[in-house]
Amino acid sequence: MTSSIFTHRSVYSVLLVVTLWVPNAWGGGQPEIRALLAAKRHTVLASRLAGPIERMTVNDGDRFDKGKELVLMNCAVQQAELEKAVAEQEAARHTLETRQRLQKLSSGSELETRMALADVARTGAEVKRAQAIVGMCSLTAPFSGRVVARQAQPFQSVTPGQPMLEILDDSDLSVQLIVPSRWLRWLEIATPLTLTLDETGETYAARVTMIGARIDPASQSVAVTADIQGTHANLLAGMSGTAIFSPPNGP
Repeated sequence: MTSSIFTHRSVYSVLLVVTLWVPNAWGGGQPEIRALLAAKRHTVLASRLAGPIERMTVNDGDRFDKGKELVLMNCAVQQAELEKAVAEQEAARHTLETRQRLQKLSSGSELETRMALADVARTGAEVKRAQAIVGMCSLTAPFSGRVVARQAQPFQSVTPGQPMLEILDDSDLSVQLIVPSRWLRWLEIATPLTLTLDETGETYAARVTMIGARIDPASQSVAVTADIQGTHANLLAGMSGTAIFSPPNGP
């Protein structure tokens, strides 16, 4: 069974972050900036078929494992089309066998045998096509994670491309920051920082893993991503807090 992934699978990227420059921090040589925790893998699963939803196995906030069936469509029509294609393929094979025997007895033409062979290939392709469509009836989890929001309901009729589940991987979070571009004088990959989250009140060590490829000329800022060191089961995407850097020669 295959999973349909709507839009992208990467960063939970809507950065609701406002650059906060704390003047008092400059005196101590430790620039502060607001930061947001975001899931590295976040996506919306959408229907690839038109029809009613048979069942949904998860609700908002539920946890799931990779490969788990999340949504099953009612695919009675698609299953019937598959069975029809298999029957037509079987009939084409029997016809080919008959044509081949007749040709060996000099009672059939080579053209008829070739046409029967082509019919076997055609019906085989139809079977593969029908199997692929039936495979779209089930949406399975592309990774382990949690449900952010269920955007459809059982027995609801949906159209191809219609969003049904928003999911994310909460086991692998990154720290998203928007920093002043002048910090690039000293900011680089692996630069350490500390992050204090508002929701937990705890402080975590982190390191810069990505510096954006473009500076915003209006705000003179650049996007930065960092990874928190260690494993922390209590962290959730969307938490925010204050990141503190320690420049080598002051800001």
